[in-house]
Amino acid sequence: MKSIKLKHKLKKSSKKRLLIILILIFAVLSTSFFLFTRAPMDPFKTWRELFVGTGMTTASFRGLVQFIIPAEEVKRIMAIGDPYVKDKTTTDSINVGKIDLSGVSQSTPSPTRPLKITLLSEKAILKIQKLDIAKGGDGYIYVKEAICGISTKVKISERYNYEYFNPKRYLIEKGMDSFYVDMVQVKSKTFNGNLLIVSDPSKVSVGVTSKVGLVGEALDKIISNYKGIGGINAGGFSDSGWTGNGGNPEGLLVSHGNVISNAHQKSICGFTNKNKFVVGHYTSKELKALNLRDAVEFNPPLVVNGKPVFNYGSNAATGIHPRTAIGQRKSGEVLLLTIDGRQIESVGASLYDVQNVLLENGAYNASNLDGGHSSFMMFDNKVINKPYMNNPDKKLPSAFIIIP
Repeated sequence: MKSIKLKHKLKKSSKKRLLIILILIFAVLSTSFFLFTRAPMDPFKTWRELFVGTGMTTASFRGLVQFIIPAEEVKRIMAIGDPYVKDKTTTDSINVGKIDLSGVSQSTPSPTRPLKITLLSEKAILKIQKLDIAKGGDGYIYVKEAICGISTKVKISERYNYEYFNPKRYLIEKGMDSFYVDMVQVKSKTFNGNLLIVSDPSKVSVGVTSKVGLVGEALDKIISNYKGIGGINAGGFSDSGWTGNGGNPEGLLVSHGNVISNAHQKSICGFTNKNKFVVGHYTSKELKALNLRDAVEFNPPLVVNGKPVFNYGSNAATGIHPRTAIGQRKSGEVLLLTIDGRQIESVGASLYDVQNVLLENGAYNASNLDGGHSSFMMFDNKVINKPYMNNPDKKLPSAFIIIP
């Protein structure tokens, strides 16, 4: 009898313990959920901003974010990650000068000179640099220590380090023209990226799918259509059912002076007929006065007149993704950047990171472009970056391409 009562007590006691454990688990989970979704202090605030910033800019995760996070908090975070930037480019400060090719041997320019892409030696690069310094220039290609192939870390802020390595300089010759394309790899603790630096801004323009309104085309196809040698994806697109056919460009789209789409709503970026890169929100009247030769529409600007748009406090709210961006130095060179993402070796970058990489490489004006699945870079018939999903046939509406 006593043993039966003891068993009954133990059974009752174990049920109580189980109930207490379940209550504690529920309390921990509900408290964690509350802190994650509503707490105004760090680290919960930063985690929440990162979750919302990443999820809301990824089509397949928007529903989950909206289900978990209160609508007013989503709205607040998205306003941080996609700000309305009032400043616009002041083109007077941009100096697009003639390219100095005196430091390197080249074939004789002629109208019939065929396309030639030559990888220059480190010795030739050093000679060019010394000539540039002698003429009053700053003598840098990417980071000064990197021109001899020395890996160097450049500190951008108290929290981030970016490393630039494996620099290369290509001489591009065709007909009467010659210019440089510099290539450098970018690395941080969380991402890998690639940067192309084009010495002549007149050689960078917008290419468009030949089937606008129907279907986009792969980056290599757009490049070959315009007889280009490289480039990156550019503007965004819309299509029913999120099928990703890339046929309908979003917003303003100008290619070689031809207006392909004029549904202007957001910030634009592109080149004037004087090869000066502009970014910002412009009225239709202001756009007309700019005399744009090539432009796309995409948010947000990253650097305007040498000033960064994002500070560290807005880092998490922009999310972590594969990225594509474009910029121009005050001296005219064009910066084309891609960051790999959604991979074990490269998670992705925030817009704060992208902005800082461009600033470190001399950007005076710069803009974000379409990223995610669309982020692609090619040069000399090769895919340079590691695109998410590794789909070389990804259909795009437009691209910034390098045309000799």
